[in-house]
Amino acid sequence: ILVERGEWSTASLAIDLAFESEDYNITNKHVILKSKILTESEGDEEARKWLMSNDDGGDVVVMRALASVLHRLRMDEEALEIRRKILNIDPLDIGIRRGACTSLLRLGRLEEALIESKKILDIDKMDARVWDVLIETLAKMGKNDDINEAWSEILAITSHTPDGLILGIEVCLRFDWTFRLEWIIKSRLKIHDSENLRASIHLILMERGRFDLSEKYEKYLGSRSYESENIAKQFEEDFDLPPNHIMSQASENKYQTETLVLEYLLNQKMKKQERTRKSALILSSSLNAGGAERQALLTAMGVNRLGWEATVGVDRIDFQNSNETLSQLADSLELNIIEFRDPVLMDDESGRLIIAYEKVLSKLKPIERERCECIIRLILKTEASVIHAWQDAMIYPAALACMITGSDALIGSVRSLNPDEKTLLHGSKRPFLRRSLQMLVGDERFFLLNNSQAGRESYSRWLKVPEEEIGVVWNGAIFDEGSVTDVRQELGISPDATVIGGVFRLVPEKRPLLWVDSVWEFIKDTEEAYAIIIGEGRMRHQVEERISKLGAEERIILCGFREDSINCYNSFDATLLMSSTEGLPNVLIESQSKGVPVITTDVGGARETIKDGVTGILLEDIEKETVKSSISMVVEEWDNKLVADKCKNFVRSRFEVMEMAKKTCEAYEILLSRT
Repeated sequence: ILVERGEWSTASLAIDLAFESEDYNITNKHVILKSKILTESEGDEEARKWLMSNDDGGDVVVMRALASVLHRLRMDEEALEIRRKILNIDPLDIGIRRGACTSLLRLGRLEEALIESKKILDIDKMDARVWDVLIETLAKMGKNDDINEAWSEILAITSHTPDGLILGIEVCLRFDWTFRLEWIIKSRLKIHDSENLRASIHLILMERGRFDLSEKYEKYLGSRSYESENIAKQFEEDFDLPPNHIMSQASENKYQTETLVLEYLLNQKMKKQERTRKSALILSSSLNAGGAERQALLTAMGVNRLGWEATVGVDRIDFQNSNETLSQLADSLELNIIEFRDPVLMDDESGRLIIAYEKVLSKLKPIERERCECIIRLILKTEASVIHAWQDAMIYPAALACMITGSDALIGSVRSLNPDEKTLLHGSKRPFLRRSLQMLVGDERFFLLNNSQAGRESYSRWLKVPEEEIGVVWNGAIFDEGSVTDVRQELGISPDATVIGGVFRLVPEKRPLLWVDSVWEFIKDTEEAYAIIIGEGRMRHQVEERISKLGAEERIILCGFREDSINCYNSFDATLLMSSTEGLPNVLIESQSKGVPVITTDVGGARETIKDGVTGILLEDIEKETVKSSISMVVEEWDNKLVADKCKNFVRSRFEVMEMAKKTCEAYEILLSRT
């Protein structure tokens, strides 16, 4: 009862008394109860230790709880091991198999995740969460044709039974496939129509917080039930809104749970926090090796040098559990890094504030709520005058935290094209993001930045706001002529050989298979020529298979992730990038900073990073012959020394790191002057 009421301190006392009593009959239920209490009162790490000490390897109930805690801690290898043990005891436990799929997905073991999800669907095709994992896995593998096949199978199921229609609706909501959602509602209701089914669909939409869709599809579904209406009514009571406010404006304002919460907080008259220091809190999801993460660190370093005091807050340093992070770079830049769940952030002031907004925060999905609460603690701890959130996913919880703490200067840095112009997964998990950004752009306490003109234009179209509402701050690079890693020597490649390099993650949007095929066209016909890829990712196995199929194992070399990648360009004669989507590619800037010309697809802000025909080549198409001829021109016809000087001069004039920092500080000052 105490646990159900959330009275954690009293519950902790009670459970300890139970365990201390010699006469009390302790069962595994008590073990689970204590783990829940520890999670709420001391954190998941303490709950993990407790469950580990009570896991004898045979109690499935305890093992399931332990797997859940490990999952929340993102200890996916350990969670997977526990789930495998449970499946040895009960191979038909679909919930555990589903969890194993998620762990495999997080670990980047996509082929295994695919096999596991298909096993579950062989048992039960009506599990929307498994279809979710299957489609997400296929998307990460870049298998769009297979996604369409999966949807065709779901579509067939929707015509069989009312439950099949519900399945289709659930999957559409998970990926924000509103065009498919409307089609199946219109077409399948003709087959399965009933008053109960219409009411059930309304209820699903309302429970998912999609008030906009419930109102939009009212013409097909009819009026909402009392249960559905009560969901909106409860929101109105909690947020002190007039009766019927939400549904009367749901379609026009694109109301979802998240946008309602944001609107409520934006309209609150919070007590402004007085900040006397020039301090910035820079927020990122991780320090995993990536362009945005590198730029966040360089920005922190730059603004520090310009008189600001910067702290970098990260959800987790190694969010991907890949051991591929920029921690060494952060250390070399002498940055203050704080993880979201650092015990140093737990204090009474933040605790009281979070409790005061419990009614609001309880409306959010767990990940948004947790991030918001962590950022609240960070803001209060650092007393930052400017909050600088990097990338789409971090802006929303940062905005909520700013409103709650009374911080009135929030910068949002988006690093590429808008989510609809990238991959399926970029926008699907946060369908509220567009409307949320539209609301924020219209608020004087917020300023949106992009790192390229192409990105600015993309977000302007997406948000339907003037380009002038979005600032542009190009990426910055550190020019360190003395730091060089001789990759040729490491690999035993002659100094006279031709080497084409690539520095990118092995993921679908970087098109590593196309990169291999394209570079092979040049290498196979060129005496003593090699290709080197520096980077790691979930497509490594596929890349290895392609290289083997070509018989190119001795000529195309995978070096994996390297912390010193920026020092490896000097080993290349040219750098090749074949991405399908980009923001402002750091690899192109870094390569030219070392005097190495580049060849790139004309995507995103790539054309802003080179002088076409002078420091590199923008590919007109991605045909292998085009790529081959472009590589040949750069390495065989261009004057190496002359091109190297032009590359260095160009990037120094446009992408110097302190120029980026200066423009960032100007944005800070402009925002502070508004408020």
